[in-house]
Amino acid sequence: MVLESLINEDLLKRNPFIAFLYSSIVSIISVYISYIIFKEFVGIFVTFFISVTLWPLLRKLILLNMKNSIYRFKDSFIERHYETIKSFLIIFFGTLFGLTSLFLFLPKEIVDEIFRQQIDTIEKIRGNFIFGEGFMKIFLNNFGVLTLSFILSFIYGGILIVLVWNITILAAAIGIMIHSYGIQGILIGFLTFMPHGIFEFIAYFLGTSAGILLSSYFIKKKFNSKYILIDSIRLYVFGVILLLIGAFIETLLLLNN
Repeated sequence: MVLESLINEDLLKRNPFIAFLYSSIVSIISVYISYIIFKEFVGIFVTFFISVTLWPLLRKLILLNMKNSIYRFKDSFIERHYETIKSFLIIFFGTLFGLTSLFLFLPKEIVDEIFRQQIDTIEKIRGNFIFGEGFMKIFLNNFGVLTLSFILSFIYGGILIVLVWNITILAAAIGIMIHSYGIQGILIGFLTFMPHGIFEFIAYFLGTSAGILLSSYFIKKKFNSKYILIDSIRLYVFGVILLLIGAFIETLLLLNN
């Protein structure tokens, strides 16, 4: 990937804002290409293009962290994967910023075309808020997404489609809130989706990372494979725990609506 090759790890460590800016630009370019070429299915192709463009950069950071971790395995689990999680959060908010900006500043008729699938999904979510769902139904649905993220990453060496699709939905939701309530819509959007959503996003990312680690264990036998396998299992289990917390919070939100 040409854009990704322009950014090295040292540059990212010195200035993490580069990753934020990179992911924002990637999201805007992906929307433009999808809208021009694949107008009928723009929402789906936006997700695809952002995923395949951001993935090489994030994978580079994950593998670099793996390489460094064999020399400091005496550190705690969180310390070993802190840089990876930090990189993901920067890329997450950069992508969210780019997509939300487009939602706010493009003409409404174009926004409706680009985010048509996401807006439909949000309407379904609102329907669930009206009728409510049980804790187990929410958890099992999210658990299926986590497992899918893990499997896709294990088979294909890493893929972000599930994560990016959820980011596009969140961007559309925040954009709708801002149009409805003004600048305070940002806070309303985050309070509506992020109390439980942040646990789900991080869980899906951990599932993706677990799949990458496991694939490297079986295919490349890189670094300290025994500990990489252990960390892969830990990441997946930690993702499940986060989903339990997220489902509990979401159930409370549903009961209050």
